Amino acid sequence: MKKHWTIAMLKTWPDEDIIQGVIAERMSELNPYAPLHQKLQQIYNRLESGEKLTREAENEKV
Repeated sequence: MKKHWTIAMLKTWPDEDIIQGVIAERMSELNPYAPLHQKLQQIYNRLESGEKLTREAENEKV
């Protein structure tokens, strides 16, 4: 289901919430077993847990 983003929402919502919404929209169109859906689910879960998604955060894990 597509979300109808308002200008007020885009101005007031945190970037993470907007990104999660866009990812959720895209995932809803995919087969749950598709590799893209699985990767998007991982990213969505990381955002939900408050984990950073920067390259620096990825390098800190190594």
